[in-house]
Order: sequence, then structure tokens, then C-alpha cells
Amino acid sequence: MALESYQKAILIDRWLNYPFNFLSEVKFLKVLKEKYSFVAKFNDQSGMYAVDGEEIIGYGLLCKKNTS
Repeated sequence: MALESYQKAILIDRWLNYPFNFLSEVKFLKVLKEKYSFVAKFNDQSGMYAVDGEEIIGYGLLCKKNTS
């Protein structure tokens, strides 16, 4: 998938029935925010692959651990 298509994609959490387990992005980010603040989010094309025709798009996060 080209970067332009990635930027136009509608990303939604939904159930997938495959022999793979993927975290809910919303739940994962909620847990992460408890101890970290997000500094930057960037495209990670190494995380782009298909699972039975369903494209899985990855990204990276640069986080800073909260001091309190």
C-alpha cells in the first residue's frame, strides 16, 4: 500500500477472525498513556503486511516516561 493510500485509509478497530491476535489500538494506547506521554507518531512501513488479504498497517511511537 502506498503512503498516499495509508494516509487516506479509514482506520477502525473491528473483530478479525484469523489465527492471529492483534490488540485493540484504543485499549493499548489507553494503557500506554497511563505511564507515558506521546512525543511523536511515525509511519513504519516494516509493519505493513497482509493477513489473509486484510492489510495490517504498523506505526511507531516515540514516548517519554512520565515522572509522576
